[in-house]
Amino acid sequence: MIGVFTPSEAGAFAVAYALVLAMFVHRTLKPRELYRVLVNAVQLSGELLIIVGLSFALGAGLTNAHVPDFLVRLIDNIVVVDSEYLRILALVMLAILAGMILDPLIPVLLPIIMPTLLAFDVDLVHFGVLMVIAVVIGQVTPPMAIALIIAGRIANVDQMHVLRANMPFFWGIIAFLLVAIAVPGVATWLPDMMRN
Repeated sequence: MIGVFTPSEAGAFAVAYALVLAMFVHRTLKPRELYRVLVNAVQLSGELLIIVGLSFALGAGLTNAHVPDFLVRLIDNIVVVDSEYLRILALVMLAILAGMILDPLIPVLLPIIMPTLLAFDVDLVHFGVLMVIAVVIGQVTPPMAIALIIAGRIANVDQMHVLRANMPFFWGIIAFLLVAIAVPGVATWLPDMMRN
């Protein structure tokens, strides 16, 4: 937020900070247990990287087959009423559907729908916030539900238990998305305030 770290550097710093706290401050992690912690981290990261890698491959295949471009044209044909909100809702629904199966959603989908956004004079900051919310919704929605897989693995509980526990939050974020589509100021007030 204040530009000290990039997100990747912040993640690495957080790991180093947690390691120092666990080993030297709280003394809950012994040096001989460090190997087990590292093995678990590598195993969890490996499982997730397989999903991310397959998502990249699927995204590249869909892009080469011009499927996202076809979907954008289909949305343009379905939304017969000239309404910016209906077009945004249709594009966000497309993003949620794509987010269910594609992990790196924004790099795959956004370059393809950018000309459509510019043609309909959609506020790019508003749509960017909506796209991030759509990514979150897609990552907690089966069949992939990568965020729920991570949460289930960390908590060591069944995925269905995590899915049921997440449902109130899921419906809450859906409601917030609909409000953010209908009232663009909800999504743009903070970026506007930070620009001034």
